[in-house]
Amino acid sequence: DGQAALALAELARERWRRGTCERTPPLRPAPGNCWTDSIKPDLTDIDVGISRTFPPAEEENEIREVEALYMDMVDRAERTIYVENQYLTAVRFAERLAKRMKERPALEVVVVAPKTAHSWLEEQTMQGGLGRFARVFDDAGVRDRFCLLYPEVAGPGCIDTMVHSKIMVIDDTLLRVGSANLNNRSFGLDTECDVTFEARTQAHREAIVSLRDRMLAHFCGVTEKDVSASLAQTGSLIRTAQSLSNGGHSLKPIEIDANAAPPLSALEGIADPERPVAPPEFLKLFVGERPRARRINRIAKVVGVGLVVILLVLLWRFTPLAEMTRPAAVHQWFADFADEPSAPGIVLGIFVVAGLLVFPVTVLIAATAATFGPWLGFAYAATGALVSAIVAYAVGALAGRQLLEDVMGPRLNRVRRTILRGGVLAVAAVRMVPIAPFTLVNLVAGASRIPLLDYIVGTILGMLPGLVVISALGYQIFSILIEPTLYNVILLILAVAAWIAVSLAAQAVITRWRGARA
Repeated sequence: DGQAALALAELARERWRRGTCERTPPLRPAPGNCWTDSIKPDLTDIDVGISRTFPPAEEENEIREVEALYMDMVDRAERTIYVENQYLTAVRFAERLAKRMKERPALEVVVVAPKTAHSWLEEQTMQGGLGRFARVFDDAGVRDRFCLLYPEVAGPGCIDTMVHSKIMVIDDTLLRVGSANLNNRSFGLDTECDVTFEARTQAHREAIVSLRDRMLAHFCGVTEKDVSASLAQTGSLIRTAQSLSNGGHSLKPIEIDANAAPPLSALEGIADPERPVAPPEFLKLFVGERPRARRINRIAKVVGVGLVVILLVLLWRFTPLAEMTRPAAVHQWFADFADEPSAPGIVLGIFVVAGLLVFPVTVLIAATAATFGPWLGFAYAATGALVSAIVAYAVGALAGRQLLEDVMGPRLNRVRRTILRGGVLAVAAVRMVPIAPFTLVNLVAGASRIPLLDYIVGTILGMLPGLVVISALGYQIFSILIEPTLYNVILLILAVAAWIAVSLAAQAVITRWRGARA
């Protein structure tokens, strides 16, 4: 709690922003005591050190605080080091530790780790690195004070316990808990975060020793007092870890096969690198160097797309092309082929092409209803508008995602989540209130990755009132555009009421269907 929790919260939000392109609101420390009576903190009134690993990025420098602090902690060790870790391959760390052990002849190290690799890939990468890690202590002549153990549980059978924790305790002064392994990639490739506590008082030192003894006791099936008593009797952390056992729980030495075949160096270089792996030279020959992200290029794309949309709207409004947008003109086009057998296909094609060219969809619907009558016109207009919307949605999904992220940035995920929560009703509301041209709404919906089912149903329901009104009025469309009547207004109100009822029902059905699938 307090400032330590606030600092971690800020780090979490920053990494969330990097991973999702989304900014979350800042947090403030909660007033009062946030700890419940059932939880007693092990350490209170103590400073917390946060160490990070962050790989180099295009516009960011690398951060290797995790590695630096591991090295500095080793240099502080005097009597004991207790470690729990999943992967041990960082030879530089092993060399630093061996050097400290030679400087301090009484220093003992106990490392609890997994017994074996759990996959072929781990065996070829992490397990091979473990062998080199352990040989450092053989070469330095301190192997008798470096103990590599794994937890075993014996009963009707015998099984080793998987170790995934990352913990280090230096004497009674330093406690470290976090995400970083003692391998190369945790030092320079992965994003990591550890917290470290330094004892400043006798109470802090006692708490750190108590934590270490409890962790060791856990693997041996004994109590914290048993560990303390053994340490007092033997004066050795290694002998204590090797001798204590109860209920089938114990710590056993990890055997490293000196005659094992060497791991594949190529795999090690990829799976456990010290820094991000650069593209191979032969790949550069084919695709070239990756260009640096340039904000000016993104801005140019955004401005360009915006100008294209605005230009098309203006062309249909203020140029001779505006004559083509008059309902009477479109009605005449449709009338020319209304009796052709291929009329349905032609109408669909016109809706799709016109939709991509930002042609006013309302004009097309009105002309279709006026040409083909109330029922057939409604079917043609509804099908054409839906197909046009789906095609534009697909175009947006294929080509517009990166561009939309450039335009909206962190707002994109918030908008998408809002639409996801609203589902069908949210999409339908956008259709009911035309905040942008029909084509632009379709492209943005596709680029936003709105679920296709919600999009289709919402599009149908959102356009339904207008389709119903226009189709029901049929041949009277032109006089209605000039002089709306009370009858038409009442019809629109009834259509909207029906739309709300159908929307709620459709949303309920889809929500229930998704719940059943989940």
